[in-house]
Amino acid sequence: MDDTRKKNNQDDIDLKRHKVSRRSATLANLIYQYTSLGIICIQGILLVPLYLRYIDLKIYGAWLATGNIAIWFTLVDAGLSDLIRQRCAQAYGSGDAIAAGKSIGTGLILTVFISLAPVLLGAILCPFIPRIFDLQGLDGEVIRLAFFLATLATSLALISNAAGAAQQGLQRNISFTVIYVFGSLFSIATCIVLLFRGYGVLAIPLGMITKSLISIFSYWFNVFWICKRVGISIIFCKHTMKEFGGLMTWTSINRFAYNLFYNCDAFIVGLLMGAESTPIYVLTKRVWDMVNYFSNRIGLAFMPGLAHLHGEGHKEKFKQISYRLLRTAGWIIAIGSGICLCLNAKFIALWVGKELYAGHVFNLLMSVAIIFQILLFIINRILYGADNIVRPSQMGTLVYLCKAVCLVVLIWMIGFMGGPISILIAFGLIGMRYFVVQLQKSAGFSKKEMRRYFLNLLRTVAITHVTALLFSSIAVDTWGIFILVGVMYFSTVIILLFICDLEFREEIHYFRYWLMKLLDHRLSFYSRN
Repeated sequence: MDDTRKKNNQDDIDLKRHKVSRRSATLANLIYQYTSLGIICIQGILLVPLYLRYIDLKIYGAWLATGNIAIWFTLVDAGLSDLIRQRCAQAYGSGDAIAAGKSIGTGLILTVFISLAPVLLGAILCPFIPRIFDLQGLDGEVIRLAFFLATLATSLALISNAAGAAQQGLQRNISFTVIYVFGSLFSIATCIVLLFRGYGVLAIPLGMITKSLISIFSYWFNVFWICKRVGISIIFCKHTMKEFGGLMTWTSINRFAYNLFYNCDAFIVGLLMGAESTPIYVLTKRVWDMVNYFSNRIGLAFMPGLAHLHGEGHKEKFKQISYRLLRTAGWIIAIGSGICLCLNAKFIALWVGKELYAGHVFNLLMSVAIIFQILLFIINRILYGADNIVRPSQMGTLVYLCKAVCLVVLIWMIGFMGGPISILIAFGLIGMRYFVVQLQKSAGFSKKEMRRYFLNLLRTVAITHVTALLFSSIAVDTWGIFILVGVMYFSTVIILLFICDLEFREEIHYFRYWLMKLLDHRLSFYSRN
């Protein structure tokens, strides 16, 4: 017994010698999150003209539909990669090499078995794909093969994501980001070359497979090398597997509810209001979805660092960083929603025509609803970092279910306005109170501190939205004027916040100090060399 205790203590000591900079790791993770968003935009927007040029439209349409099926197969992950990331970061922060090794080893082995599901399901379903889309002969064979390759790419991506999550948990986000960017760019290049060489729709899944293979080799090699370097033994543990299984029960239900209930807007609008109404709803909501994706990234970037900090047991520091994260997220959300409130109508008119705009009332309601939606996600990431996983997952499932039910009833009763109102009811009235209470328990916030935070957020939203309503009266008929109004609005809001918000001024001064310190460090490094 004494020998075992002595060995455990030695493992802790060895692990704590290899300290990492959470600030650098979080910054690298933040860069990764927004780089990945940019790459997704490139793949989803800039490559589309090439697809349409080199792929028959009917086959491309069938690919888009089957691609959605393949994406649903990722649900078999059941939140395992998030658990690996959180558990590994927490164990690494506490200096527990044994727990870190068990989390990594058990998570990777479980992922390998789980990843077999998409490719097996793809093999079963692919013979029926040509019949579904009425494709015969060579076209049917091509789309069948493309679908199977897409499911193979999904399986490979699950394997690479698990090792990547472990690497993030170990706070090695710089190398993680480099690997991701290299794999993504190589994948895009592969896809373009194959399109030029006449591979047609097969170029898309082959590019995806290329990225997954690069990521598997790089992430897995990196994880084993890091663990060997810091003294972590990667092992499989039945107890850890049972723990993961219990947590995955709720995380999987939560993920399923999110994908099924939360992303059902377009389907319900088309079903209840007619297919011709769907483009109006979807296109008007498109910029709000972009604000959502952009703002959510900050929560994803901070979660591994928060889990690492929670593992170290620094409760007060965890609370301080969580508050700064909430505060920064509040400014980003308020400014982003203000920009959309100001410019969405003008953007729709210039982009696709004003007849596809759902109206100013819809836009105003979305500017409020999106704040609750994103804020709830950020709080959920903080709770995840604090090892509070099960209860938020249970409540999150209830919120998504409530949102879907409200959406059906309200779209049927009042049309487009039911979309943002359903978000306000589910996220604002039902979810927010529960998640704030959980945040107080997990991060140690008092009621007074949370009241102060929401009053400051209300003031920020008042500044951004009143300014947005004033700027929305400016006539815009060209993209040049559109950009000019956007720059004017953003500059005005920043100046007003700097004048009216003491915490905003403090954050700006801190950022300036940190930036100057970083530049001085770089200059002194280059002067020595």
